[in-house]
Amino acid sequence: MTILQARDSTMTPAVTKSAIDTVEVASIEQGFVGKVAIVTGADTPLGASIAHLLAAHGARIALVGRDEMFLRILESTIAATGGDAVVLVADVRDRITMQGVVMATVERFGALHLAVNSGAAIPETSRRRGAGGKHEDVIAVDQSALFYAMRVQLPAIEAAGGGAVVNIASVYGQWGFPERATSIDGAGGVSSLTRSAARQWGRRGVRINELQPGVINSWPRGEKPEAKAAGAIVSSIPANRIGEPSEVAAAVLFLLSDSASYITGARLAVDGGYAA
Repeated sequence: MTILQARDSTMTPAVTKSAIDTVEVASIEQGFVGKVAIVTGADTPLGASIAHLLAAHGARIALVGRDEMFLRILESTIAATGGDAVVLVADVRDRITMQGVVMATVERFGALHLAVNSGAAIPETSRRRGAGGKHEDVIAVDQSALFYAMRVQLPAIEAAGGGAVVNIASVYGQWGFPERATSIDGAGGVSSLTRSAARQWGRRGVRINELQPGVINSWPRGEKPEAKAAGAIVSSIPANRIGEPSEVAAAVLFLLSDSASYITGARLAVDGGYAA
């Protein structure tokens, strides 16, 4: 066992000022130039915010989702600010389609370095009354689609020399909530898949982490809670407000960057202290 002893004040410091001055700090702003990223769920407010921020920092983006009109608008917005993106309309639940997504991305940009799997980040209300309302459909999006996506993404990232993946789930995966069993089940699967993949692929140069958003202002049109309900939600959040998609995007940017080079298999909550 190694015992750390207090240093005498007359001893030479372990780290000198000159050493500190020469430390190279990884720059998130410059770290994505020349990188290629896939963002699934790019046709949602959360996925779009992530894609836009990555593009703003130099990454070339494959925008993946089912809402082509939304994706085309996002593509144009990215292009207008000098970015480079391509729209790939796809259902992430189809494994053959996901193979095509990765192949099309590599064919267009030459490689794949990064992936953000945000297809699971669907508000609970949408799941209840939309196509994702059934338990099996939520599991198909949260777990099966993620498995299919990583199965083709990870070898491509390794072939490009390594990179990083962020899987987006939900802070609900850590707790039990009434009427949210389906979401909790799906989010728990994302956590398990992420940790397992991180251990398997870490030695092959691919970092894989999970991001758990809390209550984020990313509801589809017509589903934003009324003032009274919103007040009840905010009262349960230590930060005393609902989060914004841009705050989740900033956390994703960090996890994908070289600043997080020693972080893999981790879960990062962006929830204003909701799950503390």
